[in-house]
Amino acid sequence: MSLSIKTLNVCAALLCAVYALGQSQMLDSIHIIQDSRSLNTFESTDNAATIGLSGYTQYGYASVMAKNINGNFKRPMEAERSNQLEIELGGFKKLKNWIYKTDFSYKKQYDKNVPWSGVANAYEGNPFIWADSSAGDWQRDHVKTSISLETPSIFKNILTGLKLDYQIGSGARISEPKPFYRQRYIALIPAINWIITPSKSLGFTAKINFIQEENEMGFYTNSNVLLYRLRGYGTFSKTPFVSGERKRSGQELEARIHYQFQAKKYQFLISGFASQREEEINEGVAILNPSGFYSEINYGGNVALQSGKANNGKSVSLAYRLKNGFADDVIFRAQSASFIEHSFNANVSLWHSSNLSQSLWQYTIKPEFNFIEYTDQATVTQLSAATIGTKLLANWRKSIGQNIYLHVQPFVGYSYVTYSNFINLGENIITRNLILPDYHYFSANNFQYGGEISLTLNQLNKNTVHSISLKNNTVMVLNNPTFTDRNNTSLNYLIIF
Repeated sequence: MSLSIKTLNVCAALLCAVYALGQSQMLDSIHIIQDSRSLNTFESTDNAATIGLSGYTQYGYASVMAKNINGNFKRPMEAERSNQLEIELGGFKKLKNWIYKTDFSYKKQYDKNVPWSGVANAYEGNPFIWADSSAGDWQRDHVKTSISLETPSIFKNILTGLKLDYQIGSGARISEPKPFYRQRYIALIPAINWIITPSKSLGFTAKINFIQEENEMGFYTNSNVLLYRLRGYGTFSKTPFVSGERKRSGQELEARIHYQFQAKKYQFLISGFASQREEEINEGVAILNPSGFYSEINYGGNVALQSGKANNGKSVSLAYRLKNGFADDVIFRAQSASFIEHSFNANVSLWHSSNLSQSLWQYTIKPEFNFIEYTDQATVTQLSAATIGTKLLANWRKSIGQNIYLHVQPFVGYSYVTYSNFINLGENIITRNLILPDYHYFSANNFQYGGEISLTLNQLNKNTVHSISLKNNTVMVLNNPTFTDRNNTSLNYLIIF
């Protein structure tokens, strides 16, 4: 009898040890992905056929975040202050030969003192927007859902996957003339991943994104307004306005390819993409009146090399992106405005951990270069600026008690304007209030600092991990009488199960 009890005790102890080890491994894998200590092909390429190869373990999560953004270092149609509450749910699951990854979020947003803008996002690229010269407070609700699925292999060495992104949102300004918007984005992203050898793979991803935004203005107001229909970066039409509707619709096509190689001591990933976006803007309901057409081309790529393991290693990555947009005006019947953006950034990181769960030191440097140029033909307006900058980050994680971990990640950065130029031969109310302030924004040198501090409890007996974190990002403008700073602070509670 005593032997049986001893045997049961030993088995129970072994089961507890295995269970605790599983919990520790889950937390370790999450930390590895958070710290970018392993090449995550899915996050880099959006290829759903690589989910099972990206280092995820089975988990579910839920989080709630409160965020505050304030300060005057902003573009002219952005909010002076924004308070946000966001709830997120999701997880990763393997079921036989099927692999699922899901994410869902709901965000409630209160924006204070938003000038001019009468649309969902005035800086999404398309210059054909509604605006009025007053400012007001906005309330917004947005929902995002993402479902990624990796299917069983069709052939011996070919994996397939599909990702679905669905976003809906609405918002309204409280003050006159009470503009309102509804928007919807639906993206289908099929993918394949060809396992050439156990160490080499080649992946292909396609994407089609359907874009729609509907706007209303004046239906719930007691007074008429002066509406500015922007048609470029300085060109506009100005008319008294009672009420009306606007619709933006379009689609985006994208193709992406990647190649990955893994050896005992290093991992290598290279990818490239190209996309084409076409949009049409109409006013009216029964009779549609075209306002303009917008086209956008994007292409770029990245290369990443990682050496070592998750407990001791280093990585370097380079990325480039070109974004080029064109506005065709129905009044001029020609291209009326255009913009181009170049961005190049690098990431060099090294880390050391004596025990994956117990301690970590990681150091990262992120140099970058950015160039923007906006041109409006009718008003002979051109805004251009080039900046170089760098950011230094330290990442420290340490066990401070039984299953309790402290994480501190401070950073500092600097952005310096190497070139800026502003030309405006046809000055008007739009160039004075929107384009010139944009030039001041892009031509401002600034210093950034902030970081994150979090406390994590690994509750082994309940198979859950609790984490609470505080983040701050402050941008201070240097030697510029127009701006002072911009602060972004958030508090987040996360539970992983």
